[in-house]
Amino acid sequence: MHILEFMTIYCFFTTKFMKQILDLDEMKSGIFGVASISTIRDFHAHKVSQLSIPINGVMYIMVQDSLFIIPPGMAIFIPKNTKHRVYKINPKAVIDNVYFTDIYQNYLPNMAKSFYLSTLAAEVIAKICTFNKNEFNLKKVQHLISVLLDELNENSLLNYSLTIPKHPQLFKIYELFAKSIDYFPSITDAANLINVSNRTLQRLFKDELGVNFVLWKQQFIFIKALELLIKEKSTTIVAYKLGYNSDSAFISMFKKMSGGKLPSSFFNTTGLNQ
Repeated sequence: MHILEFMTIYCFFTTKFMKQILDLDEMKSGIFGVASISTIRDFHAHKVSQLSIPINGVMYIMVQDSLFIIPPGMAIFIPKNTKHRVYKINPKAVIDNVYFTDIYQNYLPNMAKSFYLSTLAAEVIAKICTFNKNEFNLKKVQHLISVLLDELNENSLLNYSLTIPKHPQLFKIYELFAKSIDYFPSITDAANLINVSNRTLQRLFKDELGVNFVLWKQQFIFIKALELLIKEKSTTIVAYKLGYNSDSAFISMFKKMSGGKLPSSFFNTTGLNQ
């Protein structure tokens, strides 16, 4: 008998998210889901892995030290026992959360990842959440879950995140970037801010974040670009706001950082105004 025939799926539709998630953490097997307009803004972790999908608003979520921006059409996977919190979201936004217990650990990534939902995966998730409790053991539901697991493969996972440094000196640089509008500091500017050489700054970034300053800067600009594209829906405006002299230079950077995606692919999100 297929392993999916042994599982129980629970779907809860409630705005009392905090209370329900505490109950869900005690589940021992299967897949279950929550649709909610409420969010938990303090750092917390679950005993199950989590897949979160914003339906009608952009979700900003901190996972440990990394900031993810998740618009509609994308999802974020968070492994069990991984601390996370909602950083910012419109209070009217609806989030679908699907939870996986250890029975599915071989099908899922072992670290937080963001990715595009395929049309099929989005439709399967929506369909699963329409079934009532008495239908969860039906073969048609089990088949849908098998399809969903097939769709959640490593090839679709992308690193649309920015690691925020803990080191006091590097955090000063992060704050400088966060306050910047149309000019982002060069390595010399950043090094002068904390009174170190360019070489020492590179070493600090490499030791704590595992990347050099230039790559981290590109990641910051890319995440900022995502945020602006969702709001502005104009490549030209976003390129200008990020200090680019031409659309083509901005598009080239964006495609490099997004795995080949064009900025215009973010124009059709249905996010609420933040």
